[in-house]
Amino acid sequence: MAKKNFTIPASALKKLHSFFKKHEAKNVNVQIGSMKPSNFLVSVIDPIRTRSAAPNISYEVKQIVLYVSGDFSTDPDILPDSTKLKENLNYNDSDYSVLYDKLDALIIKYNPSSGTTSTDVYKCKTAGDCVTLVNSKIEYHEKNINN
Repeated sequence: MAKKNFTIPASALKKLHSFFKKHEAKNVNVQIGSMKPSNFLVSVIDPIRTRSAAPNISYEVKQIVLYVSGDFSTDPDILPDSTKLKENLNYNDSDYSVLYDKLDALIIKYNPSSGTTSTDVYKCKTAGDCVTLVNSKIEYHEKNINN
């Protein structure tokens, strides 16, 4: 069977994510594999870049941070570095797990032999911490290659 790509408007994704979150609160046993449906939805999204300039690391990291929280419409460029993951974006343990998967994949995209750990990601308290983590993993890898 051929793989097909399709586009879902941000508003529809937000509604679907909210629907899953509401039902997960009532039914804690609902899972797709080992993931809650809302986390599964975020894990399979491949964002389409809509801005004209080439995305930078900060933009990509903040887009991931927003998507994991269920916010598919906020421009990552306006997300303050000081945005707290738990307090402002309502992150929970399963969100951190998806965040780890997404950030690790982003690091590996830029440096295939690099990556991060779930422990490092769980230490991130703000969106800026996530950007710093990804940049540090990429820069550390690049320094070692260039030396």
